[in-house]
Amino acid sequence: MLARRVMGWSSRSRSRQALSELTESQLRDIGLSEGEARREARRSLMVRLNGASLPPF
Repeated sequence: MLARRVMGWSSRSRSRQALSELTESQLRDIGLSEGEARREARRSLMVRLNGASLPPF
């Protein structure tokens, strides 16, 4: 059970990291605004811990 939860957290973190790397055009293609993408990407613990910079949007 714990392993499944950790795997879920890891998967969401990777998805949010990938989201933070999308261009404005790519975000439009998937129907997200820049603000929505930025808020979701910031939810990632790994993005916050690694100090990864978000695209300037």
